[in-house]
Amino acid sequence: MASLDCAVVNSLGGGLCATLSAMPVRRDTFTARLPCGDFLLSPTGLTWGVRRANDNGSVADAFAGAPDRRRALATLLSLADGAGADAWEAAAGGTFRLLKRNRVSA
Repeated sequence: MASLDCAVVNSLGGGLCATLSAMPVRRDTFTARLPCGDFLLSPTGLTWGVRRANDNGSVADAFAGAPDRRRALATLLSLADGAGADAWEAAAGGTFRLLKRNRVSA
């Protein structure tokens, strides 16, 4: 892949290099244990479900049986927004990936 020559790009009047260098890099956030009250999107066989984390490390079904990921994701985000909780998705190796943060970080 050819490197971007900022002098050439900026001489064309775009200012693209300054814009690209000022953009923050977003990295995914993972955890091995869901915080209490947060919601989790996970496949449940042929359907998708939304679960809520309890304080003892277990989860309880909040919504089950969505036929596709899009519907389950919309339900997940709606429930998390309403409760002011974070929304997570099951990832590989027993970890969870943050989809949307609603809590204020301390």
